[in-house]
Amino acid sequence: MKRLNTWSQSQSSSWGQKSLNNSLVSLAQVHIVRRMEEKLWMADEPKELSWSDFGLRSELVRAVGDMGWTSPLPVQARALPVLLGETGHMIVQAPTGQGKTGAFAIAVLQSIVVDLPKPQAVIVCPTRELVRQTLEEQLTPLATHLNVRCFMATKENYDRDMLPLATQVVVGTPGTLAGMAKFGKMPVEDIKMLIIDEADMLLDKSAKGGRKDKGPSIQEQTISLTNRLKKKCRIFMFSATYTEEAREFCRNVAPHAHEVMFQSDKEQAPVQNVYQFRIRAAKDGEKYSVLKTFFESMDLGNTLVFCSVSSSSLVFILS
Repeated sequence: MKRLNTWSQSQSSSWGQKSLNNSLVSLAQVHIVRRMEEKLWMADEPKELSWSDFGLRSELVRAVGDMGWTSPLPVQARALPVLLGETGHMIVQAPTGQGKTGAFAIAVLQSIVVDLPKPQAVIVCPTRELVRQTLEEQLTPLATHLNVRCFMATKENYDRDMLPLATQVVVGTPGTLAGMAKFGKMPVEDIKMLIIDEADMLLDKSAKGGRKDKGPSIQEQTISLTNRLKKKCRIFMFSATYTEEAREFCRNVAPHAHEVMFQSDKEQAPVQNVYQFRIRAAKDGEKYSVLKTFFESMDLGNTLVFCSVSSSSLVFILS
């Protein structure tokens, strides 16, 4: 600006004054545009959220802190406002390990009426192992400071002579859950949330269920349960991937659902602290010696070795 002022003082013509005015207008316009761009950039910059921003119970915020979760992951930041809302279904797609289970576990525990000893949320998982993992690694630690009871609905825990459930959260496989609902062992009148975890597997036509794969498919069991509950509750589906058939089913059973879509595992960039590289062996028979040399040259902890056929696994074990 000083240079412009000096220049204007040395000019006496109207052309010089007009040029000065044009220059000042141009500078002002640039300044305004830059301020607008700065505001737009600031508006687009994601706000770093804390758990208290979601209005969670103090007991739940405390449990989240106990688990070492300092702030919500991106999928949690986007999914929780819908999960914690009063209306609307949701379909979530995000890679494994991005916090999907934590998101719906927090929402389930936040929604529970503690003084009501009846099922209020149902979580469907494709396998007993995943049911147990969801309970032991997510729900139980998060419910540490809450008076909330959970039931693991798998075939070894289900008895047709059992009394109707008096637990607020039910986590189980689709066949057992559908059977419990059908025979009145899982009262459905107070269920307000249905979580379908690993929805791609649960809605896959080729996946089998029932005893010795002779019963209804997992898809049929999931559909049966969903049809029984969908008029009474909100439906939330989570998966790392969706086939077109599964996605279409999700949209039919949960119309006008909010969709939260992150990159698939194949599209996701590798995590920064994970190194990926390939070692080529001249022949299949040399793979073991190459792998042995690799282990001897590096300080490795617990390791998983995936083999294409079981005979290869046996070679590694016996050697």
